[in-house]
Amino acid sequence: MKNDKNILKETLKEFVPILTFFSLILGFGGLIEFSANGLTKKYAKGNLQDIMFEQEISLFGSGIKHFGVPSLDFEYNIKDMRAGCYEPQEDKIVLNLLLSKNTPGWDIGSDEGKLYADLQDDGARGVIAHELGHYYCDKLSEKIFHQDGGVFGTGLNRRIISEGIAEYFEHSVTGKPNKFKESDWPKSRKQLNRMYKLGIGKNNFIYNGGHMVVKPLIDKYGKKAIEYMIYEPLRDNELLNYKAYQQRIEKMINSSIKENRARSKI
Repeated sequence: MKNDKNILKETLKEFVPILTFFSLILGFGGLIEFSANGLTKKYAKGNLQDIMFEQEISLFGSGIKHFGVPSLDFEYNIKDMRAGCYEPQEDKIVLNLLLSKNTPGWDIGSDEGKLYADLQDDGARGVIAHELGHYYCDKLSEKIFHQDGGVFGTGLNRRIISEGIAEYFEHSVTGKPNKFKESDWPKSRKQLNRMYKLGIGKNNFIYNGGHMVVKPLIDKYGKKAIEYMIYEPLRDNELLNYKAYQQRIEKMINSSIKENRARSKI
């Protein structure tokens, strides 16, 4: 027999869409706080620093350590329907409480677009961990180059690396496998254009493909790899040959290491 806690949880799942709809239409913010959205806010605020600490432990030995703590904000973004975003000018992670079927990590056990309610799911945790990857790159850029952003931008060349690094941070706490394979990478400009312009497999390519590109470099060189990648996105000729990008970054890192060793001997 289900206990009262489970009954309350299931009741919330049933009434979350209704409560949120009337909250948005009538402007009753209090209703939102009693919905699963209120629980999501509480979860995010209460677990942000724990997720950051978990990332640092997972990435121990890589030299990766967060710079301070970002602020948190929440939105009902109907236009983009993105699970979250990071705003480098304000050092702020924004979580979207209005989600679509394109963000299954936030679902409550269904493929249909529903509000995130099950706090045991990796949904909110994964999105926060992902955005913390963007936060880390931004703060690293500020520390080294004294400017916001690094590889932030809308261009495909930049997004593959930016989202790939963010996925690396997400995977460090969720442990989810990356099913993107070398054979999934586009082999021609026509295939690339079809994927990007028509949106066919676009997100899989940018996020999971990007993760496949950056993972070997961060695994081997840690923070040093990110230092180079945040200002060295893929070149146009590397979009169809990501291994050339990996080789170029590795060559730059090794060259830097040799120079530093030579200086230390003087």
